[in-house]
Parts: sequence; C-alpha cells; structure tokens
Amino acid sequence: MLIGILTFHWATNYGAVLQAYALQTAIRKHGAEAIIIDYYPKRLKPGFAGCFCTRHPTKIPENILHFIKEKKIERFRRDKLITTEYCEDSRQINKLQYSFDCYISGRAPLWHEGFTRAGSNRMNFVYFLDFVPADRIIASYAASFGAAEYPDDLLEGVKKNLERFDFLSLRESGGLALVQALGLENACLVPDPTLLLEKSDYEPLIKRQKSSGNYAFSYMLHGKENDARELLEAIRAKKVNIISSSVDGITDWLSHIYYSDIVITNSYHGIVFSIIFEKPFVAILIDKSGMNDRIITLLNRLGLQDRIYCGDTSVISRSIAWDSVLTKLRAFRDDGELYIGKILSYKKESKNEG
Repeated sequence: MLIGILTFHWATNYGAVLQAYALQTAIRKHGAEAIIIDYYPKRLKPGFAGCFCTRHPTKIPENILHFIKEKKIERFRRDKLITTEYCEDSRQINKLQYSFDCYISGRAPLWHEGFTRAGSNRMNFVYFLDFVPADRIIASYAASFGAAEYPDDLLEGVKKNLERFDFLSLRESGGLALVQALGLENACLVPDPTLLLEKSDYEPLIKRQKSSGNYAFSYMLHGKENDARELLEAIRAKKVNIISSSVDGITDWLSHIYYSDIVITNSYHGIVFSIIFEKPFVAILIDKSGMNDRIITLLNRLGLQDRIYCGDTSVISRSIAWDSVLTKLRAFRDDGELYIGKILSYKKESKNEG
C-alpha cells in the first residue's frame, strides 16, 4: 500500500519535523511505503529577506536566528524525509488526489483554526483531506486542533469533512471531546507519532558527546524563560551546569536531551523525548494556553502528573518510577501500532459494488 502523509513537516520546530519522521518510519516498519506530501502555503516559505520584513526592527535579530535554525532543520528534512515535489497551493495538491492508496492527515495542530481559516490566505480544508476522492482510504493519525474549543463558524465544514474519514484519531482529550460533540463516535486517542519509535530507533541520530560532566538542559519556548527561573536557581545551587539553546539542529537538540541529567521545559516534545530517553524532567505549563492539553493528556496517561511544576522546586530531586512509566508507554505505543495496522489492512469497498 502506498501512503501519503499530510502534516506540518515544514515548520521550524523540532517536534513537527520529528513527528513526520517518526510516522513515516513507523508505517514503513509495517511494510508499507510512506511519502510525505510536501505541501505548505508559499507565503510561509522562509527566506532571508523575510527576516527584515517587520514593523518592529528590534525583532530582526530574533528573525535571523529563526532563519539560521530553519536552515539547520532543513538539512534533516532533506536527509531523512521522503517527500513528493513541493506543492504551494491547493491547485498543485489536487494533482496528487489519485497518487496514493491511503491519505493520512498526521499530527501537529494542523487542524488549528488559523490554518483552516487562512492557511492559503482564504478558508480551506486541505489538512482535512478535502481533495481526496471518496474511493481512497482517508485517515488521521493523532491529529490536533491545538485547542479544546473551536469557532462555531468553522464547525460545519469540519464535521462535513471528518464524516468522510474511514479512520479518525486524535492526540488530545480535548480534541477527542470536540469531535465526539460533533456526533463522530468512531474517534479514538493514539500517541504522538514520536512515541511510536523506541529509544533505540532514535539513537542513530544522537551525536557523540563532546564533553563529559553533568548538566541540566533548559528548553523554554515562547519567551517564557522566566517561568523556569526558580527551578534553574535550585539546580545551580547543586553545582550543576545548565545548557540552553534555541537554534540547534535536530540532532544537536536530541543529543542535549539524551546526555542531560534533567530537562526543564515547557515544550511538549521536550517532555516526550525526556520520557523516551528516560531522563528526569520538569514540565512547565504555559498560563492560559490551549497547548497545555497535549502535555496534560500525555502525563496523565503515563502517571507522570507530578512532573508538572507547581512552584515546588523539590520536584527536581523527585525520582521517576521508570519501570511503571515504560510499561504504560509500551501499552500506549501498542494502541498506535494497532491503529496503524488496521488502516493498512483495510479494504475499502467501492460504492459501485453490489
């Protein structure tokens, strides 16, 4: 079976690229061919000149760092992802409607209202696979709305498109509740694609450790470094070095987590890879953010709710019962593997058949 995956592999984001890599790898382990549909709106395609297109000149240095990070991540995409030719708009992606036996809309908040409302400067449902003919298998894998609530004016279009899905899975409890409220009872929760692979699957990506010594890795997104201040002060008091970086390539970023003694982060995938690599971590939630749902869903599933920072810095010394966590993780991974297996073994009947 030939699978086409539509996802946010293009984002300048470690988790977005690694989840595409993981889903493609997991499907290929099942013996199927998987190709990522290289679609993203042309207006979002990065360029160095764009670093200077801002009403706030003080943001130019930040934009340049973002561009440098993108160039590093692009190397990983080029080397590790198998993709179609680039599609910059719905007209080009429509040409692929008969290219695959099965289409999977995969992970990331690709069903976020912002992309549905204006992903190509107009309302479109490309990430809901609206271009796929009815005779092809249509599925999602760990899809996300990026929030627990959705604008009423988009719900009719969302329901119309999701009713066409042969298989429907979400990553967060909030997203599952949302589609169930639309009357779609066949949906289920599955793990993020990155959790489908084991530690040994990622170890070939890890770089040789450059220096010895203990350190903590701090990875804070959205300018929220101050949220980790008290935790980092407590770690420094223990004479432990702290490493932080926001412009690493993917393999450097993974390696920082792999060799660390503890990870302090508000990043979902910072937490995910801490768990995969069996590293103590502290999860910091972002105040009033809809993105917290994915962190809470995962930690509840694995019995790791006590790793959420609630103002008590002693969490950095709290041990993790890894045997119990890994047992639950294997069971969760099995859910995802079973779901993928059902998709790949599905025989869709033609509506023209008796």
